[in-house]
Amino acid sequence: MSAETPTGTVWPTIHKDPSALTVPPCRPPHGWSPRPSRRSPPVHELRMPSLGADMEHGKVVEWLVHPGDTVHQGDLIAVVDTDKTLMDVESFEDGIVRGYAVDLAETVPVGTPILSLAEPG
Repeated sequence: MSAETPTGTVWPTIHKDPSALTVPPCRPPHGWSPRPSRRSPPVHELRMPSLGADMEHGKVVEWLVHPGDTVHQGDLIAVVDTDKTLMDVESFEDGIVRGYAVDLAETVPVGTPILSLAEPG
């Protein structure tokens, strides 16, 4: 439906039923493709390791690295409290520390991400 103005311009009629209107999407259905030059480096998550056969959860009691630090495979990254003892946790990958995924003294299950690393370079 449309209405004609005195100057001859045709305007669509305003619908009173909002469900009759369709709004075009403001972005493509699958999202925008990132520009290759602006991609952020891939992120890897280091997870709470199982430090014993019966370990179900652990607690980070000390961070040995800080955001922005570069770590290499084998570097110590944290001290974890298990049910029985304190254990050092090492990195299994090279990277730059992006941030902590858990707070100090927060008890989390084995397999929970505890630290995120960006690829170096």
